[in-house]
Amino acid sequence: MAHNSQSAPSPRWSGPKRCPFCGCELDNGGEAFVRHVDVSEECHEGFERWRTNIVGDMKGEWTS
Repeated sequence: MAHNSQSAPSPRWSGPKRCPFCGCELDNGGEAFVRHVDVSEECHEGFERWRTNIVGDMKGEWTS
């Protein structure tokens, strides 16, 4: 079942070794997080919604 951006989870930041969208444990907050977001539809949508909300707060743009 596909999720739309309205149902994507809000981030709950609890450290770099936990996904802020689903809470699962990660090897690290860098490459492991990027791989996780690429394979988890729910977390990908949550990340994209979060990124859209903060894009104006920083110069330039992040790539994903």
